[in-house]
Amino acid sequence: MMILSKSKMLLTLAIGFFSLFPPLSAAPLQAPKWSTPPLLDGKLDDAVWESALKFDQFILVGTDRLGLPTTALLAYDESSVYVGMHCKMPPGTTLEVPPPRPDATVFADECVEVMIDANRTGDRYFHFVLNAGGMLFDSQRVEGGHVGIHAWNSDAEGASFRGGDYWSCELKIPMHSLDLQSSGTTWGFNFARTGKNMANEASVLPLGAYHNAGAFLAVDGFDLDYSKYAWTFACPEIAAAKQDGVLLLNITVPVSNLLDRQAGTLLEVTLCGEDSDEAASVSCPIQLEAYETRVFPIQGITLTHPGKFHCTVSIRDSFNRRLYKRQTWQQTINAAAFTITLLEPAYRNAIFASQKLEDVVYTIKSTLPAETLHTAQVITGIRDASGKILCSSAATFPSRVTFKAAPLPDGALTIFIDGGALGKAECPLRKLPFREGEVWRDKHGIWHVEETPFWIILSWGGNFDIPGINVKISHSAPPHVLRVAHGVAFSDFRARVDMRKTFLTTDELNYTRKVAEKMLQTENLFGYFLADEPAGRREAPEALRAVANILREVDP
Repeated sequence: MMILSKSKMLLTLAIGFFSLFPPLSAAPLQAPKWSTPPLLDGKLDDAVWESALKFDQFILVGTDRLGLPTTALLAYDESSVYVGMHCKMPPGTTLEVPPPRPDATVFADECVEVMIDANRTGDRYFHFVLNAGGMLFDSQRVEGGHVGIHAWNSDAEGASFRGGDYWSCELKIPMHSLDLQSSGTTWGFNFARTGKNMANEASVLPLGAYHNAGAFLAVDGFDLDYSKYAWTFACPEIAAAKQDGVLLLNITVPVSNLLDRQAGTLLEVTLCGEDSDEAASVSCPIQLEAYETRVFPIQGITLTHPGKFHCTVSIRDSFNRRLYKRQTWQQTINAAAFTITLLEPAYRNAIFASQKLEDVVYTIKSTLPAETLHTAQVITGIRDASGKILCSSAATFPSRVTFKAAPLPDGALTIFIDGGALGKAECPLRKLPFREGEVWRDKHGIWHVEETPFWIILSWGGNFDIPGINVKISHSAPPHVLRVAHGVAFSDFRARVDMRKTFLTTDELNYTRKVAEKMLQTENLFGYFLADEPAGRREAPEALRAVANILREVDP
């Protein structure tokens, strides 16, 4: 089962076939480099803005007509990108001052959107939205813009100003938030204006397209020392062991050097409590050979309490500590003695019949001291829903564990580690009977319909005239040649289930299960379209999660 979401993807899907890559014929525009930044107050009255690159042709979505008078301004300096926007209001309208709200709901107000593909990938970029009240939303976009990673956070700053018949704003986006990897001086940009009246939505791209990274405007002139930014890192792994009343953390961070020569930098890891004032930080100099990737252990951080923490990894200059890369993740830190990471099956913790999976593969780790584990009796294996152990072996840490998949029965299973008084760990697993048309994803991220690889070419609504379309989003029966992402968002489902509530009632949950079981019988079912821009509809993440969990339970 695949669950989809939509955010102005109509134009993305419609023109994606001929704009998968940045257009080569258009001459890049030139971004000016500033020596003095403006005061960030949203007024655009600093003299430096007069030299900024100007965009004033905003095209209404789906047309070739100009939208409301709107101007975007662009410039940069050594440390940041600066964007200014001036937005005229329609005659006779009054700009409403939006109330403070969670950042993901700023789309419900008069707002502007900035999209930056600094590495000119035509596939991955960063998305910033600022409303007329100065509220800022940011996210990372991947897969050409189809998928938004809202958990990503930047250090961008913004300010808005409300005039008589207009509003304006200014954005400062630090270079260290843009994950610079390429040494190319040409970046991709899109600027858009969004409001409560969807008829006024417009962007600087042809047909007013929004999230279509391949069609972003090429802007040249970004003259930076890219060697300082030529580092990448992944989310750290954190293991905690309790000793003498404190949590001793073992943190590992994978880091890559993108340069063709040996290089060194300063790696910094910081933890800040989400529900507490606890904070800790440690930094260490690192050095890597050309194109080398290495996992670095970070030691010396202790905490007094478990809980949710913001874990920030930074790359800094070894001499002056100037910041070049930074990314933050939310991590829950507990003193778990054992952990299980399932490797295969790689999708939904489920073994599909058409997968023909030979082995269940997982890794096990422990935070306990080696001398404790040496004398302990710890086993790991798989058991069924009744608790019967189906297969097991003595556990050694860390290690990779493999058990044959064929002998396992259909149904709910559990991968376990049992260390007695030392602790336990569990990981859910399911083995499914064959179902015609079953959909699953392999460890390489490739979708399959039964045994056949399946590459999604999706149409929104009922347009099937585009050659190659093989999936549609709908709540009606699909044509025989197409697979369907069932439109839960557009059925009568929302008349019975109030998605604006944090907690759904028992009746609403039971009705959700009934709907899911009915949809499961849809011919050529591929996935489920759960929500249409839920933030703008004030739909609660908790309600969406509850519905998604039921869908996954009924149809993995």
